[in-house]
Amino acid sequence: MASTITATQSNRVGNEAGVTGSSSYTAEVAPILEQTVSAGTEEEVTSSFADHTLQSAAMSCDQDAVVQALSTRYVITGGVAGPPGTIITGGDDLTGIVFPGDLVRIEGSTGVDGVYQVETVTAVAGGTITLANGMNIVGAPGDGTVARVASAGPTSYSYPIATSVLLTDVLTITGDVTDIFAAGDFVSITGSTGDDAFREIDTVVEAAGVTTITLVAGGVITNNGDGQVSLFQAGIPLTANEPYMWLRRSGQQNPFRRQPLATATEPAAGLYNAARGRVASLMVSVPGVTNGNFKGRMCSNSNIFP
Repeated sequence: MASTITATQSNRVGNEAGVTGSSSYTAEVAPILEQTVSAGTEEEVTSSFADHTLQSAAMSCDQDAVVQALSTRYVITGGVAGPPGTIITGGDDLTGIVFPGDLVRIEGSTGVDGVYQVETVTAVAGGTITLANGMNIVGAPGDGTVARVASAGPTSYSYPIATSVLLTDVLTITGDVTDIFAAGDFVSITGSTGDDAFREIDTVVEAAGVTTITLVAGGVITNNGDGQVSLFQAGIPLTANEPYMWLRRSGQQNPFRRQPLATATEPAAGLYNAARGRVASLMVSVPGVTNGNFKGRMCSNSNIFP
């Protein structure tokens, strides 16, 4: 049974059958996160939960919002602009924390803040992350922090790539999909020959039934026209007043909502590999004009909320 310990957390205490003494009880801390996030901003939701593996989570906001879950932040001590760009974290061995294909977020740097996809992680110089798809970092990182992004997923159907222009950042899709893709969106390219990546869109133009997408410079297309592209968000979209529930065993799925496929109105983005890595903080953004009241509950020991 849950009992309120403080205004910010609850404990559930259970008795293990057949065990006596002090070891017969286990306590689960489930921080209750509540914070008003200013409209048009991104804020870190203050909480008492430490860097730990999540078993379950619940979130809601009274305004449309996006939640980005981050692991522990590691101090950047150096890097190479590339291509491919690399990030060095000094004495921190990240080989058991960040893995190929993961997304990482750079913050507090001089000009290279953003979300990037990982190609390789090695223990060279402590911890070195090489970016995927030959992405470069304009102005090599030498300050700020880097953290694994534990929230990501597709937010649209996948669209076949009709053509792509070699050694450029241009690809095309048959049909008018300008209502799906827009400048500033992030996309995931999958199933291609050497071009799978997480990229940002620069421009989207439709003409004669063909949509041309130009990606932000930083990597290049090396193959001519295969694979598919979909919107891909490094965060969890929350619909106003609609709760989001996540369980470790369900991976990216949200068992409390109907999501057979990702669509623009029913995004499938969710906590990503949170069971493998760890979650230390939540970054909440409210894009509208009204402040958002965010609430969350995180459980590290159980799939059951106290």
